[in-house]
Parts: sequence; C-alpha cells; structure tokens
Amino acid sequence: PTGMASRQRPVPCRRDTVPYGDDDAILAAFRRDGYVVVRDVLTASEVEAAVDELWTSRQLLGRSDTVVRDEASTWASCVSWPQQNGGKNFLESVDPFQDRTCWEFVQHPHVVHLQRLLY
Repeated sequence: PTGMASRQRPVPCRRDTVPYGDDDAILAAFRRDGYVVVRDVLTASEVEAAVDELWTSRQLLGRSDTVVRDEASTWASCVSWPQQNGGKNFLESVDPFQDRTCWEFVQHPHVVHLQRLLY
C-alpha cells in the first residue's frame, strides 16, 4: 500500500481509563502498560476550583493582561504567555507556596491512596 495511511503508525497509548476505587484494575493496567489513567479521582467541583484558581490567581494566569479565559483567540502561541520561553514551557507560579490547589491535590485522600497503591 502507498500513501499516508501506510506511513501512519498506531497511537502508542490506550484510551482506556480505570475508575477510582477499582484497585485491582488499576494495578493490572499499571503492570500491563507501565502507566494507568484513573478517572473520578477528583470531583467535578474540585477540578472546577483548580481551573478557577489557574485563571484567577495573580500567581498564575491571573497576572496576565493578554491571556483571557473567555477569549480563545488570546490563547494563541503568538500571545505573550506569563511563563518562561514565551509560552513554550510549563506555567510556573510566581510563588507556588501561595497556590492552594497544588497543596490540596497532593494531600487529597484519593491521590494519596493511588500513590501508595502504585509506588
């Protein structure tokens, strides 16, 4: 066969997820694949609070006048993102000790349980 289809390789990862609370399935997926995607670890309100902090905190995206949450056109790579390398790196907090979410998530009982289960 010729053409684009013959040159494409299969995606190297799975689209499978495992529900939080099914420790046997979590361990089996981790052992089989070397990683596991666990769903429902956090509640929708916990995730929403984290996203809100990301956009509103003056330590994070809230310090930017050019990247606006409700204006997707401001998310382009040509916009001056408030991080190293003009937006080509991870968003760093001005002071991570003032960010609530990173501390809350690392201590969340479900996250702690998964860390202990897998490591």
